[in-house]
Amino acid sequence: MVTMRAATIARNWGQFMEFMLICSKKNVDVVCIDKVEDAQTIFRRIQEFKKRFFEGSDVTCE
Repeated sequence: MVTMRAATIARNWGQFMEFMLICSKKNVDVVCIDKVEDAQTIFRRIQEFKKRFFEGSDVTCE
């Protein structure tokens, strides 16, 4: 999938992460023309943050 930047993928971060997880599971590359807002890089950073600080849990706040 090709897009201009990560912000055009979804209206909010929850939708963005859901979309990126689906793409990741289906081995679909997401390519952004604007490298500053590269979706794959943002997705990996969020996944790494979640892994380090929330031990991989999907629950971050209650």
